[in-house]
This record gives sequence, C-alpha cells and structure tokens, in this order.
Amino acid sequence: MVRPTQASAPHSLCKPQLRPDQMRGLDAVVRHLRRPRSRALYVSATGTAKTLVSIRAADALEARLVLVVVPILDLTAQTVCAGRPEPMPLRHRRPAEPAY
Repeated sequence: MVRPTQASAPHSLCKPQLRPDQMRGLDAVVRHLRRPRSRALYVSATGTAKTLVSIRAADALEARLVLVVVPILDLTAQTVCAGRPEPMPLRHRRPAEPAY
C-alpha cells in the first residue's frame, strides 16, 4: 500500500546545514568583517562549501553589496544560484583577451 507523504519544501527555500568546521569558518569571517574597514579572504579546499559560507556571511552581515571575483563565469552562476530564492541581477564582464 502506498501512503501519501508531505511534499518537502522547494530546494531554494531550504537552508542547507553547515558542518561544524564550516560554522567555525563562518563565525571567524563574520567576527573579522564586523571590524571597521576590514577585508577578508576565505580560503578552503575545493568542494568545502565556500560559496555557501560566503552567502551566509553576507546574510549575517546584512550586506547590501557583495563583490564576487571568480576565475570563470560558471562560478559566478553557482554563487548567484546557491541559496537565493529569487534570481538576482547578474552583471559581469568577460575578461579581456590576453595580448600575445
């Protein structure tokens, strides 16, 4: 017999849980960026949810403007799509062609 189940919330509305090491990183970044005129560079291995941590940091700081610098445009799309329930305006400029 098949029983009906409750539909889960759409993915875009769910907030993935951070692991303990990610929470420590998030807390450190937010604590540092609350200082006046501070800057930060979050460095972590591939696949460790840097995008998610950065989005959470921007949310915690109630940032109105965030600059994302990435080496390839695919990572810009990943950042925009990773946790926003609505599409955000995406402005980017292709890097200049190298002069040989």
